[in-house]
Amino acid sequence: MTTAVINKITDFVDFFTRMTKRNKNCKEDIILPVKKIDRCLTPEEALRDSRLTVVGNITLATNLPTGTGSTERVILITLEEPMSHVEVINRVSDLGYKPASLLALLECNKKNPTFSDKKPHFVVTADDKGRIIYAAFYKSPEHGPSVQVYSDKDDWPAGYSVACRKN
Repeated sequence: MTTAVINKITDFVDFFTRMTKRNKNCKEDIILPVKKIDRCLTPEEALRDSRLTVVGNITLATNLPTGTGSTERVILITLEEPMSHVEVINRVSDLGYKPASLLALLECNKKNPTFSDKKPHFVVTADDKGRIIYAAFYKSPEHGPSVQVYSDKDDWPAGYSVACRKN
């Protein structure tokens, strides 16, 4: 074999190894085409309009992605083991995705109020100061369908899904 062929084989093996590591511990399992997203609302207005119980610091929502256009394709990737915020952010980036927009997730949960009961999900990002900001959609035993907006949290548990979109 020539050196060029050996280098191509080595490059392929390296690529395959990276892809296997990328997809370990999470799986892309739901793609949601979200339509009629009202991007005129601020994140705070959209949260108040969502009919979800908002827990945490609603003003932090201004640091979450809001997106553009009236449609967005949201991809939910389910965590198969606990992961830290930084691990989740890096995994989303490694897979070639960006965090989904808060407004798309609010619209999705507004149209299907029980979705977060069955599929708890979240969007997480770092703001320009490096703070971790997230919004988690889930069913609270005390409040029913809820969205939690905070800066910082412990690791994400297995079973939660991170919401992303293509770059």
